[in-house]
Amino acid sequence: REAAEDAEAATALAPGWPKPLHRLARARAALGEFPSAVEACRRGERLCEAQGDLSREFEPLLAEISAQAASQGSLAGFDGRLLEVRSAGEEAFLGREAPSNPLFDEEDDAPPLHTGEAHSASAAAAQAVARQGRKSFRSLREAVEAAKDGDRILLLRGIHNTGGATCDVDKRVLIRGEGSMEETSIDARSNAPVLRITCNAVVQNVFFDMTGFREALLVTGGESVRPIIEDCKILCSGDDAVNVGGSARPLLRGCHLAGRKGCLRTFHSARPEVEACKLLDTEGAAVKAFDASAPVVRASFLKNCGEEGAVVLDAASVELQDCVLEGNGAPGVDASGKARAFLRGCKIRGNVGGVWLWDQAFCQASDCSVEGGSSFAVLADGAAQPAFDRCTVVGTVHVPEGGWEGLSEARNAFKDAEQPGALPKEEGAFKYEYNQFTRKQ
Repeated sequence: REAAEDAEAATALAPGWPKPLHRLARARAALGEFPSAVEACRRGERLCEAQGDLSREFEPLLAEISAQAASQGSLAGFDGRLLEVRSAGEEAFLGREAPSNPLFDEEDDAPPLHTGEAHSASAAAAQAVARQGRKSFRSLREAVEAAKDGDRILLLRGIHNTGGATCDVDKRVLIRGEGSMEETSIDARSNAPVLRITCNAVVQNVFFDMTGFREALLVTGGESVRPIIEDCKILCSGDDAVNVGGSARPLLRGCHLAGRKGCLRTFHSARPEVEACKLLDTEGAAVKAFDASAPVVRASFLKNCGEEGAVVLDAASVELQDCVLEGNGAPGVDASGKARAFLRGCKIRGNVGGVWLWDQAFCQASDCSVEGGSSFAVLADGAAQPAFDRCTVVGTVHVPEGGWEGLSEARNAFKDAEQPGALPKEEGAFKYEYNQFTRKQ
């Protein structure tokens, strides 16, 4: 608060100097006063513009504050125009836009009315809309292309599509579906992601129904790319629900993810956060982490998947907090290579295996319940190392001699399962089928 007061004083002493407003915005954001922080940025932008300063130094700060505010439930950074997207109705299944309506679809530079049209109410209304700038659109892609940073895009109730192409969300916009969940859907039928998000956008309350052989949503970019995907249902019939690459750090909150190959795939050095989500009913694994990515999953369900709850490869890591991994056709957690898994307060039960580690993988678990189901509760091979603390392990434990150091009986409880665990048969998730395009031991 002292920093905010100092910045206010500096602004009063030098009203033509933008730098104090930059500091004021940061201070207000740190206090959680997001509307005031955004207003300081706006004042700074106007001041720079008046002085002919083209550096646009407030844009990255405004994007950062908007993402911080949205993560805490404030949409203060999205104070621009409200743009509406009309439902395509039955046309959506044919990949078409919403039907044209001359009342809304006049171009901004529409010519003046002809004399003979002077008494036409609809023509007069159309010209008024044109003068004010378009606010109603036939497709999401059209609305995003017309949007500016800070605008809000409302998908009206009904069915929408992107015309078989990816909608590039490269502006700081809020995209929200009208009504309750599944009243507003995007019916996508293509082999391209529905959305490619490369900025600090917010997507809320949309049902993505993807039919095709690419992921439904792709989030990628540098570590400053921190979009929020909230209260959405994301289905994909032929690939993953969501892919996150680059160094992007999106937040997925309150979402339902289900894809044929997997629910969430992360690669490169991406660090997505997943909170209170359901990752269910995929033929593959709920979470797949590759390369040096590091997803964090909190208070979520990873259930009823054909393969693992979470599989971690290469030098990736996964952090699972207060999650339930249940009913999966392979181990709850499977890590290989130099992967790392960090589990806290998790329940791993009813899977084909509990925590399995290979090569030089490492798993740190605390306050967890780990059951092996029909196979081993804990299985470590090679130089893999488990490190359990205050955990309850139910079932068979098979680790090399050095692996027992991290499974102290003084710090953990070990119980026998009703049926002794055994290695699963080579079928289902454990059937070996060579595929040069996938990496999974």
